[in-house]
Amino acid sequence: MQVKRLLRLISAADQADKRAYAETKKAVGDFIFKERNDVVTAIDRCTKLGHIDLANLLSRKIDGLRSSDSILTAAGIGLREHAVRWKLALASGDTFAAVGLAATLSPAPRSLRQREITRADILEAGKHATAAIPRIIHQVWIGPKPCPVGSPERWRAWCAKYGYEYRLWTQPDVETLACYGSHAYDFFLKQGRYAGTVDVIRADILHDVGGLYVDMDMFPVDVGAAYHDLLGMTGMICIPAKGYRRLNMGALFLTNSILGSTPGHPIMKRYKDAMSPTVASFDGNVAAWWSVGGCLLTSALASSVNVIAPIHLVGSAPRTDVEAIYASIGKIEASESTVLFYSCKFW
Repeated sequence: MQVKRLLRLISAADQADKRAYAETKKAVGDFIFKERNDVVTAIDRCTKLGHIDLANLLSRKIDGLRSSDSILTAAGIGLREHAVRWKLALASGDTFAAVGLAATLSPAPRSLRQREITRADILEAGKHATAAIPRIIHQVWIGPKPCPVGSPERWRAWCAKYGYEYRLWTQPDVETLACYGSHAYDFFLKQGRYAGTVDVIRADILHDVGGLYVDMDMFPVDVGAAYHDLLGMTGMICIPAKGYRRLNMGALFLTNSILGSTPGHPIMKRYKDAMSPTVASFDGNVAAWWSVGGCLLTSALASSVNVIAPIHLVGSAPRTDVEAIYASIGKIEASESTVLFYSCKFW
């Protein structure tokens, strides 16, 4: 039996038909794999379809097979295999394995091409530590699809109320930035991976202009005060991820969905300067959150930063009804909630 045929058999498996499912399980158990990546593909297919017993059976077949994946995680496992193993652990309810796999689902720190931190970096960051972040809110939208309606309008109104400038960066604006045409920018843009391209763009914007960048799926929650009255809006500010990643940076792991800094901040410079060398150091289709996103941002830390507590952010399931999103935000605003940012995919 060929791998493709086995995958078709797995896709057609129906757990309600016990006899047929038992035959599928036997076929999976008897199958002899030659390539490690084929086993990973089969495990992924089973996990997505909810055939967790088949996925766990397949996971016992992976040892001893050679991987062709050149991009390895901190655990020394191929990136795709590691992600599939983590999803299976979550689906199986194996919390212990899931936590360990999540923590090491990151690149080896040496693969993030940061230059060595100097005393001058720390001194320069100290000068920025007490400087106010400009009262500018930035968003970016590039690519062939029209800019979504909803988030920009909400931010414009919020900015007008609290004395902030609002800037929506589109393709013509981006072409004025230093990152335009860089290796990291072109790598993601040519593949249509616009989220990675926007990772590159936001770093340049904050380094050159300063202010607070927010993803397009973010909405402000109006609690009657500006961010400069509520948060530590000096130097650099960011939000921690929900989970830990092993990057030799202690327990801190940052995301860049909400990110602010003063112009010329040395951490932002380290972050943006390391993007193209890091992307070039990986062979193949590297994940954006490794090479230009949260992993690289965390590794760029050369001094203290202000952290937005997770209680200030709430997310919801994706929805396309903008008025319903506004209604949800309105309910939060009418309460005594500590939420300042509302996240929802709406396009």
